[in-house]
Amino acid sequence: MNLIKHPLTLLFLFALQLTWGQKKEQLANHFLLAGQLLLVDPFEATEEKAGNTQVIVHQDGEIFVVFNSLETGKYEFYLPLGHVYSISYGGQQFVNKKVIVDSSKSPKEKKPRRMNLDIGLFLPIEGASFPTLEQPFVKIAYDQEYDDFVPDFDYTENMLKQLDKDLKLAKKSRNKSSKPTPPSTKSTTKDL
Repeated sequence: MNLIKHPLTLLFLFALQLTWGQKKEQLANHFLLAGQLLLVDPFEATEEKAGNTQVIVHQDGEIFVVFNSLETGKYEFYLPLGHVYSISYGGQQFVNKKVIVDSSKSPKEKKPRRMNLDIGLFLPIEGASFPTLEQPFVKIAYDQEYDDFVPDFDYTENMLKQLDKDLKLAKKSRNKSSKPTPPSTKSTTKDL
């Protein structure tokens, strides 16, 4: 069967190629941020998938998109190049972590780059605060020398040390609140 003899087949192939070309054009000058969100127990050193977890993306200080991860904790989304993004993971159910991605100096692209970023989250701990996580936990920017997006490893290492201190304080407060209170030694008139 000769495809050229069937005008409908040619029309369909032309429309398919046109649609594919438009999709490629729409994704030009974008990058794909993808990864998995994990529920981590910082005291037991266990992890599991954090499904249906909220992700909020700000572009240049304005809300750009809000969505939930898949049931498996996986997420992915395309972001236009040329902007600074602040991405918050966790929503109301977790202690949030923020990531900054600076794509303002990245070159224009014909096809999107892929950036993999898995994030470990943990549940709030009663009586504990995490001032370290009020700041971005990871900062990523385009690096011309590597021709890629690269995290600031020194910054992240410092944030890990600060978070470790916060978690040690949280563990102490958790241990204090979980200890049973000793019975009172005061006598009452009932006891006499």
